[in-house]
Amino acid sequence: MKIAFNASLLYNAQLRGWNRYTVSLLKELQNQGLSLFLYSRKAVHPEIKKLLGPNNITYREAPKSNYFMWEQRILSKWCLEDRIDLFHSPYNYGLPFSSPCPKVLTLHDVIEEKYYRPFESLVSKLKPSSIKYRFLQSSAPKNADHIITVSYHAKNDIKEFYKIPEEKIDVTYEAHPKEFEIKLSDQERKQVLSKYKINFPFVFYIGGFDQRKNIPFLLEAFAKASLPDHRLVLGGSGDSTDLERKASGLGINAFVHFTGYIDDQDLPAFYQSADAFVYPSLYEGFGLQVCESMASGCPTLVSDRGSLPEVLGEGGLYFDLDDPRALADMMSKISLKPDLKTELSEQALKRSKSFSWAKTAQQTIEIYKKVLSKKHTL
Repeated sequence: MKIAFNASLLYNAQLRGWNRYTVSLLKELQNQGLSLFLYSRKAVHPEIKKLLGPNNITYREAPKSNYFMWEQRILSKWCLEDRIDLFHSPYNYGLPFSSPCPKVLTLHDVIEEKYYRPFESLVSKLKPSSIKYRFLQSSAPKNADHIITVSYHAKNDIKEFYKIPEEKIDVTYEAHPKEFEIKLSDQERKQVLSKYKINFPFVFYIGGFDQRKNIPFLLEAFAKASLPDHRLVLGGSGDSTDLERKASGLGINAFVHFTGYIDDQDLPAFYQSADAFVYPSLYEGFGLQVCESMASGCPTLVSDRGSLPEVLGEGGLYFDLDDPRALADMMSKISLKPDLKTELSEQALKRSKSFSWAKTAQQTIEIYKKVLSKKHTL
């Protein structure tokens, strides 16, 4: 089976979000005997090529084309020339309107439509680049022969927002990299944390700093938890100015530690060292950090919004976003009661075994077969 992928974002070596999904899926599909073709405009980053290796992968690049022409003309041309059986875009967008083969889209969520676009300024909405992007993104779900999404919560949102029939959408959960399952020694963890100037007990968050991530709520809860020996460690490379101002207003500025960007290989040391990982997001299509935290055996606390309860299952605790005192109480108890921390760690590890990229790849192949069987019966 020849499967081509839209690999237009793999010029970036950072493996977060969509790129984490794409590379993790590709690595497992390689082991299933598929012939994979990665189509891109910019060259796929050498580190990603090294990670994937040469087995069963062909790269095609068109660096001098603009994105619209590449997506709508060159992709179809390449699919025809390479006699591709099925084309898959893993990015919420990126499907040509016409194609010589069936098209599958991984639509991770409708965050853009629900949380960002309604608040976009009129000036921004009228920019030609914005109009073009909205058009390509909104047309891709309707243009796809089949849609894969990453949670049942996201599936329901997609059905509602795009009016797509249920039988056209399948769910395949994401997973954690296996590196998060490897237990580090105390010395290894201390060595990593020292790079980020951390030598104190802490509660951990890693992710974006935008409004949807709801970090001010976490700051309020931490302030109410009254943990004088602990710090709140916020990992991420976004603009922290407003959050620093918020922490100062709460009187906890000295107890909040911003790490900046954390290298992927360093993350297991953070999860394994933290008293708890807290994710207060207002909406997630999946929440990869929750999987990473559970696989690391970190007590995991998430909001009761979006897909987070679905992913966490019985692997941790949920908190309501109406009042930060419930979260404050959770953080306080975990930090003061070692037995509770151990219990939550065991729950997290048990739940993490429900997720694997090998399982995701096997389910994805079954979807490919289903789509191709429909083509042959027409």
